[in-house]
Amino acid sequence: MTNVLIIGATGSVGQVTRNYFLQNSNDSLTLMARHTDRYAI
Repeated sequence: MTNVLIIGATGSVGQVTRNYFLQNSNDSLTLMARHTDRYAI
C-alpha cells in the first residue's frame, strides 16, 4: 500500500484522481483542499 497526497482534491482534476484511486487501488489517500465542505466521498 502506498500513501498518496492529492492537493486540490475538490477541483475537477482532483475529483477524477480521487475517484480513480478509491475505485482502483487500496492506497492510503490524504486529501488537501481549500474548501473542505466540497468533499463528496
